[in-house]
Amino acid sequence: MWRNRVILSICSVVIVLLVLSGCTKKPAATTAPPTTAKATAQTTLASPAPTQTTATQVGTTQASTTKPAATTPSTPAAKVKLTILTGAEGSAQRTWAIAMSNIINKYSTKVQLTAEISPGTNETPGILQAGKAHLAVSGQPGTYDAGNGVGTYAGKPATDVRLMAAWGPTFYLMFTKNPNVNNVQDLKGKKVATGPATAGASVLFKALFEKHLPELGVKPVNYGSAGDLVDAVRDGLAEVGIYGVGQPWAPLYELATTQKIKIIGMAEVFETVLKEQPYREIVNLPANTYPGQTTVVKSFGSSSGAMVRADVPDELVTDMLTILEAHYDEMLVAAPAAISFLDPNALDKAGMRLHPATAKWLEHLKK
Repeated sequence: MWRNRVILSICSVVIVLLVLSGCTKKPAATTAPPTTAKATAQTTLASPAPTQTTATQVGTTQASTTKPAATTPSTPAAKVKLTILTGAEGSAQRTWAIAMSNIINKYSTKVQLTAEISPGTNETPGILQAGKAHLAVSGQPGTYDAGNGVGTYAGKPATDVRLMAAWGPTFYLMFTKNPNVNNVQDLKGKKVATGPATAGASVLFKALFEKHLPELGVKPVNYGSAGDLVDAVRDGLAEVGIYGVGQPWAPLYELATTQKIKIIGMAEVFETVLKEQPYREIVNLPANTYPGQTTVVKSFGSSSGAMVRADVPDELVTDMLTILEAHYDEMLVAAPAAISFLDPNALDKAGMRLHPATAKWLEHLKK
């Protein structure tokens, strides 16, 4: 009996000890939640870079709601993305716009330009006015008409568009394989090719032949691009090509190296041209600009302008002008016809108000 009691006592003690041991035993380690400071730091480091300004945000840019990482104060600000219209494929304006875009994109820390083809220089100011782009390179038919509310823009001037720069000149010429064509009068009865219908040159020649020289019976045929009209002459689809472009013009130069091409000036109709486009001026094409062109060719021409919307900030326009001036040697390599930059005479004749940053820049050039 006593043995049973001893055994029962021992068991009770063991049970008590086991219970006490379970109460004092530490729980298994678990992962502690991160502290607030660590969680905040992790979120900041994982945050995306501040949102870049898009092309449609110029003039109404809103501050990004994403804060940049506090550990990278030296990171350059995101470039502002702007769209520049270039004019038609094969045009001098497109060549200049592409060269301008490449140089600015290469050196600017503030601006990134995206070049887009536009129907023609007469239409580009209207596209800017509508807020569908920020910059454009246009011939003077576009800048003058849009700035003065005449011609294509009669009664509806592009009031939100300003002139940023001007260069040139373009040179208006005829070219043909026909040895019997020597002047404008010889075009009678000939099939004449011009560029896109909306290009400044095409608008001018339509008015010239239909309004002032109807007796010649010339009705220019429009081609989709400036390069196409050169191909039309090469392939015999047109006897004469007429265009206004910066010289030397690559498509014509290539044609002149493979076929015998005559380059003909149009100075004889200069006074008539002035009735339609008063900003034109007499321009001489130096001898040997093209293969086989051994003498100076006299014609008329005008400059081209870089337009910009009035709401593009002065800081960005100044940045672009500074870069173009500093690296204009590169511009001339890419676009040899751009022989002047911020030419006061060209700016005056463009017929469009200057962007405030350009006006200040001209004062800088005078010092």
